[in-house]
Amino acid sequence: MSEKSFDLFIRDGKVVSGRGIEPADIGITNGKIEMVASKLADTSAARVIDASGKLVLPGIIDAHNHPFYDDNLEGTSISGVHGGVTTLVAFVGPNPAWGLQATTLTESVKSFLEQGETKSVTDFGVHGVVIGHDDVVPQIPTLVEMGILSIKFFMAYKKRGMMLDDDQILRVMDALASNGALAMVHAENGLALDYLTDKLSAQSPVENDAHIRVHRDLLEAEAMFRAVALAESVGCPLYIPHVAVKEGVEAIRPLKGSLSFPLFLETCPQYLVLTNEEVLRRGPLAKVAPPIRERHDNDALWDGLRDGIVDVIGSDHAAIKSEKKMQCNHILDARFGAPSIEYLLTMTYSEGVRKGRMSLERLVQVLCENPAKIFGLYPRKGTIAPGADADLVVFDPEARQLCTAETTHSRSGYCVFEGMETVGAPTLVMQRGKVLVENGTLMGKPGDGKYLPGLNPVWA
Repeated sequence: MSEKSFDLFIRDGKVVSGRGIEPADIGITNGKIEMVASKLADTSAARVIDASGKLVLPGIIDAHNHPFYDDNLEGTSISGVHGGVTTLVAFVGPNPAWGLQATTLTESVKSFLEQGETKSVTDFGVHGVVIGHDDVVPQIPTLVEMGILSIKFFMAYKKRGMMLDDDQILRVMDALASNGALAMVHAENGLALDYLTDKLSAQSPVENDAHIRVHRDLLEAEAMFRAVALAESVGCPLYIPHVAVKEGVEAIRPLKGSLSFPLFLETCPQYLVLTNEEVLRRGPLAKVAPPIRERHDNDALWDGLRDGIVDVIGSDHAAIKSEKKMQCNHILDARFGAPSIEYLLTMTYSEGVRKGRMSLERLVQVLCENPAKIFGLYPRKGTIAPGADADLVVFDPEARQLCTAETTHSRSGYCVFEGMETVGAPTLVMQRGKVLVENGTLMGKPGDGKYLPGLNPVWA
């Protein structure tokens, strides 16, 4: 029998999928996985990677990030790849703060794609974002042809020109459903938030607890339920990002699986492991929306992940330098957003798998397989199987890392998980057969990433 030759060969690792864990070797040729089998014999390769004692995971897909602030697409992808992220799906729209010099979503996407192929270290897809001034409905067929299968809009931020009223939401949802696309909804009661913000801002002093007093638990849960009710009215597939509140999970639980249209929920690491104590302590640096809440909310989200009510964990990475975050009169006046993409895998593994809150197989489902399937990237991404892109993470389950501003690769200059130690870390991160990070050293470069149009999502 003749010897089989590969470009790369990963041997003696434990390969993880959503179905199980098995010892296996992986042969890679021309950037694709060619073979996955136990103890591949009679092989040679230009490079052999010894993964003994380590896990081999699919490259992580971060389906929720905003690469437009102090971490632009280059910075976001560099921070992400150090944490095992090999694919970004970024939110893109005609928001003047994002600097794309475009007035419509279609123009914004085209501008972003031009930048992306020269700036991103990792592969990337796009979610469209609707801003109030932009009539997206006539653009939807063109966007779908471009591979943009998911469009986000807001139930909040009226003063920032971003909120859509319920009738506007229905109009967009109806058009998305007719064109085989997915609605993504930031679910908070925007008018109530504006009223409470004005009320508490007028009081003195404004303490850090004002943030959670404005963004009340039931206002998020109400908006989540309303988003489902609106989607049901027109049969539109729905994805609710950054779910933070127990009551929201419980409101959706009886509906999940019984609706006539696909429904997906996402949460983020900060909502799984931090509480409002972090906001009280650090103020604007820990201000995100929805807010970081309480321990019982953490527990409900872990339960939802474990039993399938919550489908995806995304980072919601929006990195703004600490000095800019602190340039405010009080927390209600501060900017939203936190750097988190680098900890998407490590925090989920350390706080989830290591502490028995979720299985390793479930981790791969919510960080790899499910986002790939929902956003039309599967089976090219999200799995370790012949024919898939060789996007792989060799992961040391015992490595320890301290989360600090000094060790993070974000340009924000601070770490929202400051002082926490995680157990488990990538030792090698590979995209399409090219090593991007090895033992903490960046080997990839801007321009290594390619645009990924969404094709044939599982819900279509």
